[in-house]
Amino acid sequence: MKPKIYILESASVDGELGTDTKELATNKCECGIIRPLIPKFIKVEYIFDTWEGSDVLAGSKSFFVSERLKNEMINDGIKSVEFLKIEASKREYFEIDSSVQKNTLPDFYYLDVLNKNIYCVSKIYNEIECNKCGLKKWELKDNGLDALIKGVTGEGSEESLKIKYDSWKGEDIFYCEMHNKPIITEQFLSCIKKFDIGNLKLGNASWI
Repeated sequence: MKPKIYILESASVDGELGTDTKELATNKCECGIIRPLIPKFIKVEYIFDTWEGSDVLAGSKSFFVSERLKNEMINDGIKSVEFLKIEASKREYFEIDSSVQKNTLPDFYYLDVLNKNIYCVSKIYNEIECNKCGLKKWELKDNGLDALIKGVTGEGSEESLKIKYDSWKGEDIFYCEMHNKPIITEQFLSCIKKFDIGNLKLGNASWI
């Protein structure tokens, strides 16, 4: 039976990536294509402005989970992800929200998603091949913005992103080749829902 899948659109943002963050080198054609589309961080500094208690945080093209959520993901057998402990820095005005029961900031881990090349079809983007470097890039269709908004808000009956089922190998979190947000399965969602997911937002996706 095919599992339900969702786009992990966004999560709570309690700060930003710091200057000590390092990622593997990327290649860029003069046409503007950057590969890989999704960066792989080898060191992450996250500068906290505040912490509102969420176990899932977002950064630039990246997501982070608390240590207790990381441990639960390991126990639940969540597939296709590795964890890198981040270096947490705090602003001078940093504070923990008064609604949070804990009075200390937990350790957080960068979600290093292993599979970033699942094939998909999108009604939002057109696929274009660069005649210089031969790589693919994707441009927003005329009606793409409206479809993107509906995908995020859950309005309308059509999903914004369709994943080719026979290119999927059982991963619980993965990227498709044209989209910069991860796709998650129902098992992944069930795991993280055991904890505080803050302002996490999902978009629509389906199999073809």
